[in-house]
Amino acid sequence: MKKLCIFDMDGTLLDSAQYLADNINLTFSSFNLAPVTVSECIEHFEERTSEMFLSFLSSRGIHDMVLLDKLLRSYRQHAGEGNYDLVYTYAGMRDLLFRLEAQGVEVAVLTPRDEAFAKPLLYRLCPGIPYLFSYLDEEKRKPAPDALLRILSYFDVHREDVLYIGDSEWDIGMGNNARVKTLSAAWGYRSREYLLEHGAEDIISLPDEILSFLY
Repeated sequence: MKKLCIFDMDGTLLDSAQYLADNINLTFSSFNLAPVTVSECIEHFEERTSEMFLSFLSSRGIHDMVLLDKLLRSYRQHAGEGNYDLVYTYAGMRDLLFRLEAQGVEVAVLTPRDEAFAKPLLYRLCPGIPYLFSYLDEEKRKPAPDALLRILSYFDVHREDVLYIGDSEWDIGMGNNARVKTLSAAWGYRSREYLLEHGAEDIISLPDEILSFLY
């Protein structure tokens, strides 16, 4: 039986695209910058916050590192002040988390978001999840396996005892590079067809389907 389930956050555990866009736009508006769209956020979900902001500025023809630093400082200062009505856990996810806990399976979340943003969001909506991991500065982002392998080391578990659940091609790559069984969530921001085209081997349509992969 698997001992640990690791979830990607945005698009797998939480539908947070509108929430993220609104939080970013609160910061951008104070600097008179054009707002970002939800689709832009989804496109850059796998980037760290600093990389995401840099992408947004570059797409607007702005290459100002001083401005980038000011934006990040402002954004982090107001993290957790957004409208929580704009984000929700996917249907069936809370029940799944309860059932995993009942079976003694540890649950962790891995996100490229800054903890200042991710922690209040996750713990407000999924208070039963005790472990949240964000990328360390020296770690490469997906599809590099660095952050995922760090979590395995933290829990002192073998690869075969772990499930990784994500919604993107970057999650597929990360899981494969870490040699961890990877499930692709078709309820997220990519379609089943898209996931198949990008190498998904096990695609699930509902959270409770994860239970059949525990054994």
